[in-house]
Amino acid sequence: MINSDTFQFLLAAKQAEIKVLQQLGANCELVSLVSELVHQLQRERGMSNLYLASGSALFGKERQAQLVAVTLQEQSLRQRLQQHYLHKSDARNSSRLLSSVSMALLAMDDLAALREQISLQKISTLASTQAFSRLIHSWQTVVSEAADIASDAEICRLLVVLQHLMRLKELAGQERAWGSIGFAKGDFSADLRERLSELDTAQRQTTEQLLQSATAELAQQWHAQEGSQGSKDLTQLRLMLQQFTDQNCTVPAIADIWYQLATERMDQMQLLQNEITGQLQRQAASKLIEAKQQLDQYQHKLNLPTQHDKTLIHSVLFDPAMPGLYGDASIEQHRLEPAGFSFLYQLLNEQASHINRIQAELAQVKTKAEEHRVQQRAKMWLMQHQNITEPAAHKLLQQQAMSQNCTMTDIARQLLQTN
Repeated sequence: MINSDTFQFLLAAKQAEIKVLQQLGANCELVSLVSELVHQLQRERGMSNLYLASGSALFGKERQAQLVAVTLQEQSLRQRLQQHYLHKSDARNSSRLLSSVSMALLAMDDLAALREQISLQKISTLASTQAFSRLIHSWQTVVSEAADIASDAEICRLLVVLQHLMRLKELAGQERAWGSIGFAKGDFSADLRERLSELDTAQRQTTEQLLQSATAELAQQWHAQEGSQGSKDLTQLRLMLQQFTDQNCTVPAIADIWYQLATERMDQMQLLQNEITGQLQRQAASKLIEAKQQLDQYQHKLNLPTQHDKTLIHSVLFDPAMPGLYGDASIEQHRLEPAGFSFLYQLLNEQASHINRIQAELAQVKTKAEEHRVQQRAKMWLMQHQNITEPAAHKLLQQQAMSQNCTMTDIARQLLQTN
């Protein structure tokens, strides 16, 4: 005989899955809002650079309008953060995700002071750029943590692709910033040209990681974007900047073209990000609807009187497919007819198979994501303690992996464990 609790626990299992999917949907919405806020902050950073470099002569009105755009996006994000993560008592939140959100919000609280310094021309273009870049990095960490706790393989894969694309776009934004600083100072020194070259290399490396994780459709869109005339013109301008010296780089027309082309490329990247975040939200909503429909089906079928035949075997006791006595392969089994298992037991098996399949798919995706995360942490350590750039850190890990005949991830883990 089946205890009524058995039915309730099966339904509770599906309800627990629904709660996880609801939280996943909230995380996907968070990622979408963060992506847009980062885009607006990158625009403000670029305008602030030109505003500072020109001594308040350029981008004054545009900058003021951009401050409004950032503020509106920030308000929208803060509102959703409170609704999804503070006002829901049953929300299943990650402490690491909430900690990263807290750090990013703290950085946003300091933005007003930075803006005042920019308005009063009391901060350098370089210091302003550095401050904005740190703020943007804090929000990218939020996206990384949201991806780390994703509970669906397909959604996790999209989040990994989005991380690569957001990182690529930020590298492009920093390239734009350094170029603008060079034009503002009228000095493309050897150090600055080297920095621009390293950013170009870092973008190529990140593009490779992006395409490894992207779908064929997204990869096609990326290649089409990079093959556009604007991207080709920007490539030519990169080569031109490498030839500049402090005597021949103060050409206002070239500075305007540089900013325009770099901005157009970043705007195109944002369109791809918007497409991915849209897919994320649609996938989360679809998974939630599917789980709720399954719950309704369970409740309906479990209420049918024909499903409670007491003559049927209801549990694992006589199921030869389940593990039991060690070494029982040679022992004659008590065989049951296919109809010998109750409908409830079949439902339980289906639910268990469903969960196992999800976990297996998710583990495969998260393995690649974790490898990337370990490599990034190792690069950050090398950059901080050896005072080298990220491309140099990447090259160092790569060389050590080749010399020791192992993967970059193995080297990165060894480095992090040792230090």
